[in-house]
Amino acid sequence: MLGLGTHEPHFRVLREDVFFQESKTRLCNLCHQPGHRAEECKGQAKKKQGEFDEKGKGTSDLEKPFIWLHVEILREYLAAELYVKDQPFRFDLERALDDWVFMCFFVGNDFLPHLPSLDIREQGIDTLIAIWRDNIPLMNGYLTKDGFVDLEKAQYIMSGLAKQEDAIFKRRKQTEDRQAAAAARRKAEQESRKRPRYSNGDDFNGDNSQSYPPRYRKAKDPAGPPTVEVFTPGNSIKEMTHEMVVNRKAAVDKANEANKSAAATLKDQLLRKNASGTQMSNGDGELNGAPTASQSVEDVSQTPPGSKRKADAVDDTDDAGTPGRKSPTYGKYNENETPSNGTPKNGIPEKNNDQPPEDTIRLWDEGYADRYYEQKFKVDPKDIEFRHQVARDYVEGLCWVLRYYFQGCASWTWYYPHHYAPFAADFVNLDKMEVNFDLGQPFRPYEQLMGVMPAASNHTIPEVFRPLMTDEDSDIVTFYPEDFDIDLNGKKFSWQGVALLPFIDEKRLLAAMGTKYPLLTADEVARNERGKEALIFSTKHPLHEDVSLNFYSKKQGVPKFDLSGRSSEGLFGNVEKNENYIPGMSLQSPLAATSLPEVEDDQSIR
Repeated sequence: MLGLGTHEPHFRVLREDVFFQESKTRLCNLCHQPGHRAEECKGQAKKKQGEFDEKGKGTSDLEKPFIWLHVEILREYLAAELYVKDQPFRFDLERALDDWVFMCFFVGNDFLPHLPSLDIREQGIDTLIAIWRDNIPLMNGYLTKDGFVDLEKAQYIMSGLAKQEDAIFKRRKQTEDRQAAAAARRKAEQESRKRPRYSNGDDFNGDNSQSYPPRYRKAKDPAGPPTVEVFTPGNSIKEMTHEMVVNRKAAVDKANEANKSAAATLKDQLLRKNASGTQMSNGDGELNGAPTASQSVEDVSQTPPGSKRKADAVDDTDDAGTPGRKSPTYGKYNENETPSNGTPKNGIPEKNNDQPPEDTIRLWDEGYADRYYEQKFKVDPKDIEFRHQVARDYVEGLCWVLRYYFQGCASWTWYYPHHYAPFAADFVNLDKMEVNFDLGQPFRPYEQLMGVMPAASNHTIPEVFRPLMTDEDSDIVTFYPEDFDIDLNGKKFSWQGVALLPFIDEKRLLAAMGTKYPLLTADEVARNERGKEALIFSTKHPLHEDVSLNFYSKKQGVPKFDLSGRSSEGLFGNVEKNENYIPGMSLQSPLAATSLPEVEDDQSIR
């Protein structure tokens, strides 16, 4: 965004590939060796790694891939994407790029949450571009200019998005349901492949219809389940009668019911015999590894005949001594612990830690806006004016961010005073809004740290300030809660949620810190001062002549010199003379512990 905002085409951004799987070394598809791709493969024999050809430990830091973003190429793609045929005014790529940057703010940035109906992973930017293209003839101009927003034109974008909001929420729900169903299907298939099987092909998976081998069922039902006709390759077509085909399903169902009945009876017998510690016969007078009192039904189903159970396979029991199930959704009951199925001992159901909390907003159902403001903002759902005020606060934030990108900070005191964003339908009468900012003063370094750091990170500030974050009698201790809620807001991971922290009151913060400033050491006071930016350029730069004539000639000019955009090659502002610098002086390394050589004839101006 910032690279596009410079309007400098020869711009590149280098970053790590954060989606690269570090633990999985990429291998050639042909020889299955790391270090090259299939098109580069030479078919060489595998090279031995280490003394014993030990397995590698993943990708090293030097091998991690990086991504080059070529802004000039991105500009070409956006030029094709943003061009609207037969638009009623001249196409200006630079203005169109500024509009694109502005629209991207709606999917979230460092200062504002994204709109509920827009998510960058759901083609939110594409949605906005389509709305922008449709409304270009109606707007008869671009949304932004030099970092300022034309709110009358912005209303077209928000109204266009409002028309699609209901459909976006319903489509999102359908996609989530499909993904959940697919994930459940994949999980079931994986579990099915992992199940042990008996030699006769029966599943040994804990399901009552298939849990017990024939020898356990024989104790209750010596005759076994009804015979089911099995068609084998050896059977000829002539041997298959119409009655066999028609009645096959009924026979299968009857067999399954018999298995379930036998399994249920066996479970009851096991529970009754737990107290006596006796073993069950298999019907032939043999024990044959039948379950003991210390074994539960689940143990039997998870232990193939003739094999020993591992220590960690023994089931836990509840307070009554009833065997429990050792499975992903059941855990050990503990006085201070909730079992993994989410049902504590007091019987009050809780959410499974592996599952996101219940979505009570239900954006896909009618009335979602009322539920959203009632639950997220804690306001009366009938208070429509409050919704419009949240939207106005959001618009103010959009204007602040755009100006920050293109003009500099419009206000050092502004912040968005809500944890959540409004709906697109809440943006009304934007053309009547007037957005003005009070510049104010930026925080000093320690004040900035106190405004963003939790109490656990108070080592980043001088010791005299730390009691303000931890002492109960501190005037601002409420700014630093140890426990706070994280609203997952429809997400699964905590880092994706909304941290419901209190907003910092600037006046209270500065007043509390003011009582501690007299206790700072001289070094701490020096570190808390706001510094000045240093402009450094070579004596060969076109700007050198202007600056040296103003500051270092016999007839010195003004103390603050305005830069020329032409000679500075696009840099604007004013500069002051550095009193500690003399042209042509030697340059010494500021690091005392280094052995860097001294530069005798420094050819830079600072």
